[in-house]
Formats: sequence, structure tokens, C-alpha cells
Amino acid sequence: MGIRTAFRPRVRNGAGDKRYNDRLSDHSPEFYKSDLEQKRQFLSRFEAIDPTGFLRQDALSLALMIRDLRQEIEGARFKSWEMPVNQMGGPHLNLPDLVSLTPFNTVTDYENYITRLHQIPRVFDQATANMRQGMKEGLMPPKYLLEKVAVETEDLAAQTGDTSPFAKPVKEFPASVPPAERERLREAVLSVVREQIVPAYQRFAAFTRNEYAPKGRTDPGVWSLPDGAARYRFAIRRITTRTGLPTRSMNWDSGRLPKPKLRCSWSRTNLASKIWQA
Repeated sequence: MGIRTAFRPRVRNGAGDKRYNDRLSDHSPEFYKSDLEQKRQFLSRFEAIDPTGFLRQDALSLALMIRDLRQEIEGARFKSWEMPVNQMGGPHLNLPDLVSLTPFNTVTDYENYITRLHQIPRVFDQATANMRQGMKEGLMPPKYLLEKVAVETEDLAAQTGDTSPFAKPVKEFPASVPPAERERLREAVLSVVREQIVPAYQRFAAFTRNEYAPKGRTDPGVWSLPDGAARYRFAIRRITTRTGLPTRSMNWDSGRLPKPKLRCSWSRTNLASKIWQA
């Protein structure tokens, strides 16, 4: 399993690993600190491997794994977790995806899902704390995007009862769930939606609209962030594999520079899986 799946139950869930189906990921500062240390340890193990005799695909997989870990370790200095939301992602949009990632075949599946729903307020609390720290450090997304986040969150907060996306699994049950259990599970889900999830969305929407969005940056360019030039160079190197200055990379469309070949940043092979599990 990759390092992301080792510490993120939601990702494990999507990969078919059911062992952590009753958990949501930790987004505390302590988690990110320990995650960085784990990545350093894994990098040392990967760098110690001699690829001599490897199949070409396995050697490539190893090289890409090392490259990816090095970049993630380097990028940690920019504290992306302190800017966890935009109009395309964040806990407000990602959490409803649990429905599509979670199996609903047994009573245990439903009970695991309910346990996860109880953790949603904690996820929002951690995101809010990280965003407040980002405000102090000048790490803010563009204001006009944060205004969209507030609207998105308010729209989801307004979907209550059976209309909530979190209630979708109890609208219809598979035949494998006994009829005698269905009403209990349905009421448990709707109770969490009513008493915990909707209030959590309302609090997050109010925070985003009233405190966070007004302090969003007015210059949308990443260069306007602290260490903006370094962030820009890092992003270009990670996405394109180029090491030149941003101004040179921006000349691709002029025809004066060849466009670099893009490479996959992650490869999952049997070799990688075995190493991660070792």
C-alpha cells in the first residue's frame, strides 16, 4: 500500500481495504508532523534499494516512488494543509463522497458508516483550526474562491433529512440487510445528520463566510503567498519536471522553448506494494 493509504482510511476504503471503514482521516498538526517523519523513513528505505537486475517497470516504479517522496517531503514546508479548501475540494465536498466509496452490503457496513458520520464534526473542527493557523501565517486562498466555498457549504447544510447526501444509503437497502434492522439503521443515520452533520456544516459555512473569506488574498497568483516564488518554482518542477525559472517555463506557448514531457508521479506495482507492507 502507498503511504497515502497507510494513514488515510478514506483512501484505503476506495482501494477496497475494509479494515478502517469505521474511521475518518486525522487532519491535526500532529498527524502531519508524524506523516512527514514516516515519509522520511520510507524514503531512506527506498533509497537503500539497489535496482540492479530489476525489470524495467520495477526500476521505473522505484525511481518514481523516490521522486514522489522527495517532493512530498520538500513540499511539506509550504503547509498546504493550512489551506484545505477551495471551490473544487475540501471537507465540505469530499465528505459526501463517502457514500460512493463505502460498501453497503451488510449491517456491519452500515454501522461502520454511522460511526464515521459521528466523526464529521471533528473533521470540520480540525480543518477550521488549520485554516485559522493559516490566517495567522498569511496562507490564504483567493477571496473570490472562498466565497464560492461558503455558498457550497451553505447549500449542503440546507439539505436535511432524506434530502441530505449522507442519507442516500438508507433510502434503499440491499436484500442482504435484514428488514428488521433497516428502520434502526435509517433512524441512526438520520439522527446523526440532524444532530451533528447539519450543525457542523452550518458552523463551517458561517466561519468561511464571516471570518475566512473576507481575509482571502486579492491576488490569485501563488506568488502572492509567503515564499511565493519558491512555491511557484516547486509547483512547476513537480508538475512538469522542469527546473528552470517560472519566467522561462511561461514561454512554452511562444514557441521558443519545447514543452516538457509530463511524467506520472505515482506508480503502483507489486514491487511498491511489497515494500510498503514490509
